[in-house]
Amino acid sequence: MHLSVNQMEQTITLNGHIYMWSRIEIYPTFSIKIGCKFDYSAYPIDTQICALGIYTTDRMSQVQLSVYYNMQPTVLLGWGSQSNKKHISDWMIESVTMNVSYFNGGNYKTEKPTDIEELDVTWSILYTWLTLHRNASSFTLTLLLPALISYMFIIFSFFLPSPDSAIYILLANLFFIGVFLEDLTIMIPPAIGKLPKIVWFIGINLVLTMVAIFLHLWLRYLLKREDHVTRWYLHVLHVKRIIPKRWRTTLLDNIPSNSGIEENATNTGLQ
Repeated sequence: MHLSVNQMEQTITLNGHIYMWSRIEIYPTFSIKIGCKFDYSAYPIDTQICALGIYTTDRMSQVQLSVYYNMQPTVLLGWGSQSNKKHISDWMIESVTMNVSYFNGGNYKTEKPTDIEELDVTWSILYTWLTLHRNASSFTLTLLLPALISYMFIIFSFFLPSPDSAIYILLANLFFIGVFLEDLTIMIPPAIGKLPKIVWFIGINLVLTMVAIFLHLWLRYLLKREDHVTRWYLHVLHVKRIIPKRWRTTLLDNIPSNSGIEENATNTGLQ
């Protein structure tokens, strides 16, 4: 499309063809901005679909839109050697397709109406579908791997010789998560729709770290008490059969043996 304006007239020039059978084909050049509502709940393997609908206010009895010779649209992101470029930042263009939909009575149909009366109450809409697939190549190293290492700190803290060492490790893990969250808020997309699964994964990690710190503080308190251990505490202290040997020795030395219950628990660990 060429537009020229002066003081006397305005001229618009379009590229096209006029055929002998009264058919006119026009090839204008224009730009259209598409707004898409993305859903990032499946990050980083999410796929987004954007739709561009072009329609006319005239009914199908006057104007009918169609796909030109069934030719599918193409997207050109570069020139020359970059004409086959498919990536835009973290996104890859998966496909670009086009189809015609027909609107009649508040419903969309894919079958083209043929009845004359139905053509008078039907509009044709030309849809272009752009499918984008995220290509987050750095997700594993920058998000998933640090989260898995943090979970390992929580699990192996229960196999350390003393609760003091476990508390120090968990506090360091809590500091590690705090530093990691600062980078996470920059890398993850905005919460449009549901939260991404990686956010829930890291949130649960933070909660489990706090719970593990509380449990180790409680076990440290039980191991260092000097008064009698009640029956309820003995059920908790029976975990000595699955904890490391050094911690088990400390546990045996700190349990009083004044009553029958405490004596039997100290010797066998079964009551």
